[in-house]
Amino acid sequence: MNNRISQQFQGFINSYPLWENLGPFDIEQFKLPELTNNFPQENEILKEVPSLTNKFVLGKRMEGFFSFLIQITSEYRLIAQNLQIVQDKITIGEIDFLLEDIKTQEKLHIELVYKFYLYDPAIEREMEKWIGPNRKDSLPQKIRKLQEKQLPLLYHEATSRVLSDLNINNNVVKQLVCFKANLFVPLNMNGKLFPIINNSCISGYWIKCTEFNEKIFSRNEFFAPKKPDWPIDPALNNEWLPFPIILDMVEELHKKKISPLLWMKTPEGILERLFVVWW
Repeated sequence: MNNRISQQFQGFINSYPLWENLGPFDIEQFKLPELTNNFPQENEILKEVPSLTNKFVLGKRMEGFFSFLIQITSEYRLIAQNLQIVQDKITIGEIDFLLEDIKTQEKLHIELVYKFYLYDPAIEREMEKWIGPNRKDSLPQKIRKLQEKQLPLLYHEATSRVLSDLNINNNVVKQLVCFKANLFVPLNMNGKLFPIINNSCISGYWIKCTEFNEKIFSRNEFFAPKKPDWPIDPALNNEWLPFPIILDMVEELHKKKISPLLWMKTPEGILERLFVVWW
């Protein structure tokens, strides 16, 4: 794809927050500055974020995009990024971002989260139904980590010493999160409204391997993006594969207990995102 990094950045910007304002978790969302001009080209982003190599995992890549956006807009000043907090020569945590609101001079601690969750109706409690594609993580686990570890880190004595060197009093720093998510629901629940979450985050559906069969899908074309490309709009893709080839890829990934994200194009030109899960 041309301008792949720019397309990833565009996907990050266009992803929705999992909740608005304080939301159900009493954690305030940080509203990203609006990008009024056209999306920057790949070479512009790489100039500011040189560490965005192919080896950069999705989460760190999104941190690079967040940092880049802050630096090209005029509402905030980036004070620090990925601030390591060390006590007795042991790293006890990391502050994702420290910003200053240019207008108010208020200091902000921002934790960035960018997730893909699938809704499993077989799980009893509503919030716990949102799980990772490979069932290794869940929305409740991430919220607990934010509430019990990442946000309280600001008030640790070791953090106080680090912030003191930056002439910042941690007791006056405002804490927010930038929690963006792409949500996928079972095919038979596509179009329904869900509690707790921002339904604008729903960007596709998921099916089991047995449902991904030639009878239903043989006329469609597919592409299996690598994880750093998951945020990209499928409409920007120009490489498509027939069903038999993509089925072989899916089956190989399922042997490794990996649920791939697929982009699908119908003969009518309709584009969809779906996960084919191994579980």
